[in-house]
Amino acid sequence: MLAFIVSGTCQMFLLTIGTNILLKKVLSKIEILIVGIILAIGGLLLLATIQYFALIYAIVVLVVVLRLQKVNWFMAFVAPITSLLIMIMGDYTIIWSTIMLHTEYQDFLMNTPFVYSALLSIIMLIYILIVAQFFSKLKSNYLVLAILIVTVIIVYAFIYVGSLYKFPTDILTIFVMLFTTLSILTGTVFIVITKIIKEQLCVRKQGFEIVRLVEYTREMENMYMEMSAFKHDYINILVSLQGYINKGDHKELKAYFQKTIVPLNKKFDKNIVTK
Repeated sequence: MLAFIVSGTCQMFLLTIGTNILLKKVLSKIEILIVGIILAIGGLLLLATIQYFALIYAIVVLVVVLRLQKVNWFMAFVAPITSLLIMIMGDYTIIWSTIMLHTEYQDFLMNTPFVYSALLSIIMLIYILIVAQFFSKLKSNYLVLAILIVTVIIVYAFIYVGSLYKFPTDILTIFVMLFTTLSILTGTVFIVITKIIKEQLCVRKQGFEIVRLVEYTREMENMYMEMSAFKHDYINILVSLQGYINKGDHKELKAYFQKTIVPLNKKFDKNIVTK
């Protein structure tokens, strides 16, 4: 009974903490404590009836909490599921260690629940910190969500089959090998998708920069054409002014100024305001 309470409570808090780390600490320490207690109470009650499938309840609660924290739907699902898979990976790491040490996993779990919980906490946090480096670059991609859901289904199928035979060492060994292979494949897909998304972002950025460059080039061409036209008009204006000055015709000079220079000045002012 003690092992059940200790290990179950530890798993619920680890699931909450792991999710929070993946999402760059969207929950405060008080919120982690409250959510952890809610998961522990409900999770332990469900563990007594539906066993390992009680973790699905924990995922649902975390999704609701994250949505209340304004986390988008994609991350609200992916973060808890990823944290769950990492926790299962940590558990399988302990199983593999017990196999290598020729120790019964169930005996280790039941007889030393505090040691088991401490090991699981250390291993899971190490895995979480590694995965967090890639997780922060992950964008909304429903292929990733689908892969995670399929992975969880497969893992729970392993667990269910193992529970029917009370987790003998031979079956656990096979499960560890299968889960390790599945984890490597899932991790590889994660890395590949992350790189593809990164490359897509680079392509979009380059496309945006090209569009801006084309717009800038057009503006420069228009400005050059306007300057060329102004240069031509400027020369004509100077020649005309010089002609009126040489003739000493102040009346025509004034009329020319009002007719030509004043509208040109207004045109410049209008262009400056528009730009």
